[in-house]
Amino acid sequence: MSELDLIQLVQEGRAQLTMLVGQIIAINFAMVIGIYFFLNRAGLVLKWASFVVYTLGMLMYLGLSIVQSNVIVGARTALQALPAEELSPVGQAQLAFSDSPIADIINIIVNLPMLALWLIVIYLLFFWKKTED
Repeated sequence: MSELDLIQLVQEGRAQLTMLVGQIIAINFAMVIGIYFFLNRAGLVLKWASFVVYTLGMLMYLGLSIVQSNVIVGARTALQALPAEELSPVGQAQLAFSDSPIADIINIIVNLPMLALWLIVIYLLFFWKKTED
């Protein structure tokens, strides 16, 4: 593959990851609204069924994220294997950014909310009690 193809793979992978994060946030908002308006009054069986379906959906998105991350890592590895003197400034910048602490912080910012949102849904679904106003 050419350098341009590898750079495009990295960029497309990042775009896919961004789209997946947006969908995960939308699903979590829908789940919170469902809990607030309906599931807080539902029985335990319906709560567990909703939680299982929700968790399977979250695991599906996690799996898709892992696949895209592996494509990005593979493209970066292939980009690093190219001779450094033949890399364009864009390729050099791509490699420099992927090795920077900012890239690590971004990875944490993208991955940590998935776990946090899952734990919040568990709390809201099984432990939170809606106050009657």
